[in-house]
Amino acid sequence: MQLLDPQDCEWLLDTGASAHITENTSTLTNLTPYYGTDSVMVGNDTCLRISHIGEGKIDTGMTTLPLKNVLLVPTIKRSLLSVSKLTTDYPCYFEFDCNEFKIKDLKTSRILAFRSKRGGLYVLDGTFIGFRIASEDCMAIWAFFRSVGEEQEKAKEETLEALRIIEEQGLLGEKKFFGGDSIGLADIVLGWIAHMLGMVEEIVGIKLVEPHAFPRLHAWMENFVEHPVIKANLTPRDQVFEHYKQWRENYLASSHQN
Repeated sequence: MQLLDPQDCEWLLDTGASAHITENTSTLTNLTPYYGTDSVMVGNDTCLRISHIGEGKIDTGMTTLPLKNVLLVPTIKRSLLSVSKLTTDYPCYFEFDCNEFKIKDLKTSRILAFRSKRGGLYVLDGTFIGFRIASEDCMAIWAFFRSVGEEQEKAKEETLEALRIIEEQGLLGEKKFFGGDSIGLADIVLGWIAHMLGMVEEIVGIKLVEPHAFPRLHAWMENFVEHPVIKANLTPRDQVFEHYKQWRENYLASSHQN
């Protein structure tokens, strides 16, 4: 289980590029050698050689965007996603503002991708594989919550493994949230962890997220629940706590009878 798939890399959105360009062969399939005379001109007027042309895709967590006729340029420093090329090949459009961007379906306006701006750049990547690990986290934490003994110990290890992946691969640097300084969709998808996990730990009597072991995850959990919008819309903790406590007691009693 990984937070980022191997085929995903960071694609910088480029409104001036006429083609998708990457140096990462692992992102491409159906590679065909290029023997033409065209090259890629970069900002300092240097012309970079095109070695192959291939196909790619980006799993946004909401859909898979196809990347057609991607130029493999071994000496390019960053992968560039052509806004013009993607909107020509796929029925979608882009919306940009000062903090984030969205890719939407051309007919229905359904959101296909959503990212916060990072380091002043609009970057599309596979970060939202968080959708996948969210479901795995949920199953592991639920198993930890409703079990005892060896079964609980196994579920605990599975939960810690998933939390370590979030700590090590999802919350890089000094970011307050997954997308940077503002809450994005990945934070919403995984936000239940910030709200629920502390109550699960207290009810079960076992601490999972220690600040020294998960410093970034611990800080993110605090930042998330203290965000004014999130805080104003969360169900009061004492109400949820009593509900979960009774739920565990009932489940364990039922399991014991069986």
